[in-house]
Amino acid sequence: MEIDEPRCFGSGEKKKVAHKVDKVLLDLFWKLAEGNDNERVKAAESLVNRLAENKKQDAEGHASQEKYCLQRLVRGMASSRKFARVGYAVTLTKLLRETKDIKVKKVLEVIAEELKVSAHDPKTEVGNKLLGRVFAYGAVIQSERKLKGEQLGTVVRELLTVGSKKSHIRPTVTQTLMDLIGCLTLEVFSETVWPVLKEDLDKGWEECTPDRLIFLLACRNKDKSLVDKAYLKAHWGAAKILGKKNYEHILQLFRRSVETPQLQQMMLEMVAKEMTRKVDDMDDLKDFWTKVGNPLLASTVPRKQVALSLFCHLLEQTSDPALAESMLFPAAAAVICRAYDRKDDALFDVCRRAESLLVGACRDQEKSGAVLSMVTKFIQTCHRLKYHDFLRSNTLSTLVSSLQGESVKEFSEMCMDCMMGRGDLVQQDDDKEDSAKHRDQFSQQLVPLLRVAAVNPTVQQSVPLTILQFLLLHTFFKVIKATKDIPHCQEVGPNFSPALRNQCQSMFYKTLTQLLSMRPDRQNPDQQLLTYIRVLSDLAHFTQKLLSNANTVQPVKAFAPELQEEWQKIMKIISNSKPNQKRKSTSGQVGEAETFTLLILHLAFDLFKDPEATMEVLQDIYICHQKAAKKQKAKQAEDGEPEWMEVMTEILLSMLSRPSKLARKTAVAVFGMLSSHVTPAAVHLITQVLKENKSKKDDLFEFEDIKEEINGEADDDDDDKNSEEENDDDDDSDGKEEVMPADEDSSEDDSDDDDAEVDDELRRSVKAALGPAAAGSDEEEEEDDLSDSEMFKLDDQLAAAFRSIKRPTKKEKKEKQKEVAKFRLRTLDLLEVVVKGDRCGDFALEIVEPLMRLVLLKFRGQQGEGQQLCNRATLVFNHLCKQRNLVDHIHSQEEMMEVTHNLLQLAQSGSNPQLAGHMANGCLCIMRLMSAQPDSSEASPVKTRAMREDVKKEAPPTSHDGQAVFVKAVQDALEEDLLKRNNPKYNMAFFSAMILKYPSVFWPFLTTVVKVFQSEQTKVHTKTLTCALLVHLLNCNKRASLSQAEWDMFAPVLPILKKMVLSQRKGSIRSRLLVEVLSALIHVAQMTTVEQRKTVLTGEVFQHLALLKPAFNKDVRRLHFALKQLLSRPDKDKAGKKRKQEDGENAAENGTPGKKKKKQKQNAGVVNGD
Repeated sequence: MEIDEPRCFGSGEKKKVAHKVDKVLLDLFWKLAEGNDNERVKAAESLVNRLAENKKQDAEGHASQEKYCLQRLVRGMASSRKFARVGYAVTLTKLLRETKDIKVKKVLEVIAEELKVSAHDPKTEVGNKLLGRVFAYGAVIQSERKLKGEQLGTVVRELLTVGSKKSHIRPTVTQTLMDLIGCLTLEVFSETVWPVLKEDLDKGWEECTPDRLIFLLACRNKDKSLVDKAYLKAHWGAAKILGKKNYEHILQLFRRSVETPQLQQMMLEMVAKEMTRKVDDMDDLKDFWTKVGNPLLASTVPRKQVALSLFCHLLEQTSDPALAESMLFPAAAAVICRAYDRKDDALFDVCRRAESLLVGACRDQEKSGAVLSMVTKFIQTCHRLKYHDFLRSNTLSTLVSSLQGESVKEFSEMCMDCMMGRGDLVQQDDDKEDSAKHRDQFSQQLVPLLRVAAVNPTVQQSVPLTILQFLLLHTFFKVIKATKDIPHCQEVGPNFSPALRNQCQSMFYKTLTQLLSMRPDRQNPDQQLLTYIRVLSDLAHFTQKLLSNANTVQPVKAFAPELQEEWQKIMKIISNSKPNQKRKSTSGQVGEAETFTLLILHLAFDLFKDPEATMEVLQDIYICHQKAAKKQKAKQAEDGEPEWMEVMTEILLSMLSRPSKLARKTAVAVFGMLSSHVTPAAVHLITQVLKENKSKKDDLFEFEDIKEEINGEADDDDDDKNSEEENDDDDDSDGKEEVMPADEDSSEDDSDDDDAEVDDELRRSVKAALGPAAAGSDEEEEEDDLSDSEMFKLDDQLAAAFRSIKRPTKKEKKEKQKEVAKFRLRTLDLLEVVVKGDRCGDFALEIVEPLMRLVLLKFRGQQGEGQQLCNRATLVFNHLCKQRNLVDHIHSQEEMMEVTHNLLQLAQSGSNPQLAGHMANGCLCIMRLMSAQPDSSEASPVKTRAMREDVKKEAPPTSHDGQAVFVKAVQDALEEDLLKRNNPKYNMAFFSAMILKYPSVFWPFLTTVVKVFQSEQTKVHTKTLTCALLVHLLNCNKRASLSQAEWDMFAPVLPILKKMVLSQRKGSIRSRLLVEVLSALIHVAQMTTVEQRKTVLTGEVFQHLALLKPAFNKDVRRLHFALKQLLSRPDKDKAGKKRKQEDGENAAENGTPGKKKKKQKQNAGVVNGD
């Protein structure tokens, strides 16, 4: 097409030059200014490729198009659009690289012509043109095209001139010249570029600018013979550019560089590389920082930023912590500490960068001594400047975690000495009152660093034990008299404030939590737990020493005599507890003795915090410990007491409800060690937490609504069962209103219960409000005894009484709901232990239904804490369903079938296909349990099997029988859904997921399919769903895997399919049904021979389909064509046999029996379905 060339920049007229330019090229120019980098690069490649294609097709017209593109690309460098310069420069670079026909001389002429500045151009346009020249020259340089001597000199002079005119263009000019210097040979550089640059470099330090120093260093690195010592002495005052004699000049240059930040960063990077080029110059680097870096840090904020940027560049070039320490302290560290956590500070970003680089440099574990010195100086700096916030920074914590071995021990000792007011870590103030307050605040920040040191995996066990003893001592005790017999009691020391003791307590428990969770060097979990128990035991003996020396150490809170007795009992149990020698080393479990020791030791330290509740729990644990050791099963049965494992489960659940993370971690660890003793009743206690609350008012997840949707109208038996479960709820239900049963008798009972549970405070308030009227409430009185005014007065008094009762606010209710949700979420930890344990099969029946209900809630859009619970439950549920070789030694087939019916009923709510798949996985888990049910002669490993002797009297069925019973139950549910309901409730994806995993097992579904098709009351929609299920059955099963008896089950289906095709009429075609029917016929054709197909797919069927073809939609037409194509092919089996026979005869004639055997083996594999 012909277009008018756009007006040139600076000219007042439009050039009337006609070009025949491809429209595709014109469109690509617009894309060169796109904001996306990938789009610009793609457009540049397309433009260059399009020019190359046009050259092949039209060589004559190509010249004009190439000229137009070159001119427009050069003019585009001066565009003010945001990304135009970048896109046009990239395209020009690529064009010059791939099109060698374009001469460099021609490009330079176009640049000079198109970007010429005239006296009439406005300032903005002049700046755009000058910047465009720099980009254009940069594109020529990046294209790696060789410039001749005169051209090269002209380009360099032009760039220097542009840089001198516009200061904001100078960084781009400098970078372009640096690229040019880097790509030139020494000979070309010395002959062409050096003479031009030398004119400015000869001026030396006089009014030196950052770009001049950058060019000097670049030329020095390029050719030392040109920038030799003689030249440097003559023009720069010293033989070394960055020598000691020039420190003052460098300092002044750095101070002036704040005016050009971009050049400043380039200069600092070049200086850092030059200073760290030789390892022997490290002393010079320290001296350089003292004379240049520190004065900048003592100046204004922009100059401090220059110093810290220089520090970062130096740190990038060298990773020596000792060198970093020599530059960091004291000035740089003070600036970094001051700017910590002040995001509005101008130095925040550069300080964070310095911290990150510092941490990276200190990860060199061989320099642990230098890291310790750096950490110590940081702490001293924070103490001197009172910048306590930096002490809790991740930077300092990471530096402490980088320490190793003896350095960790030395650091922990320094911190403890500092907290006790001794040592050389920090110096005390002259003002004693201010010193005590400052020390207390400072010590509060040191305690977390002690925790970091205690959990360092490189230290010996004595280091964390020493730190824990120190934290324990100053959390629960105070030293009143110095003694050398007890660690950390060598002196009385300063008095710890309540805030500092709370900090010690918090870090004490956090340290224990990390020690319990960490796995150093992939240590065996058993060994790690035994190590942790030994640490707790040593702490207990240390506490025993403290309690037994009342004249030296006293508890912060009074330790009553009964607590003393309880502590002595604990120590006696610990002393008598010995590891179970009978357990196998390969079992991967800690013995019962160690398990109870861990739990008792954990609760022992809680005697100092909450003695009453702890003592009550300890009594139950003692009993459980005795029963577990003596195994008094007979006594338990006689007394009717619960199993000790059930009591332990209740205790562990109560620990999960605590806010302490250590308590929760300990509960999970103890439950894992006792997993071999878990009983169904214990698992039931866990699953009860996950089940619904019967109070709709406070039910966070509204399980009851789901159950009503699933079950429809609730039965009376279910109501009675719900009432029983409601009475079994925990005592901490906080008096929530209960759901009233429907019948009158139960409502009267509930009202009586409500009267009995009225709060005493409320009763007294109402009685006081009624006054004399309350005394005669039991006798019958006439209403005339009280006047209207008296009754109104009573109303006011009663209203005041009820208003005085404090009711929970919405915020309090919300917080309580969150706590309940968190408790349920933590309970899943115990359930996960069961699922991942060796006895998962024994308890899968108890677990699968509660988890499935939570999975159902996930797809119902639970939010907040409820969403987290459902997501976690889904993960545990998926892990359960993936378990293989599960064997249930406890439950009978009747119990399994009861759960199966519940799951089938629950699956009716699976409207989502993905949810239906989860429901199917849960049901298949039950099927695997029923299939693997052991014979009655097999010994059960369950220790509580004696409780279920009545259930085990009848011999369980074989695996085949159990599987058949399950399939029959699922088939009955499918049949009821399709035949007895107008609108099926099940999502067919539920049954399809089962068929997909076990195709042959669910082949008997064919009988249900036949019943649905034969029923006259079946709707078209139901037939469509049934036919889709049939297609899935045929698709998943292979003819070779089915026996003849199983295949004969399919015989009644064939005439029905034929009848369904013939029943279609042109004016009322059921397209969806026809799609499924044709799909089924295609699978039938694939599974049968030609003769068998003809019995079903007769000419009558195809003639009828041909008549209906004009009314087919796209899907039906496609399947109809596929069916015809399939029937037109020969029988694959016969063709294969014929080819096999021919190949065998040919092989025999050619004398190659080896090939014959190989072909026979391959064909046999195909027949067998391999």
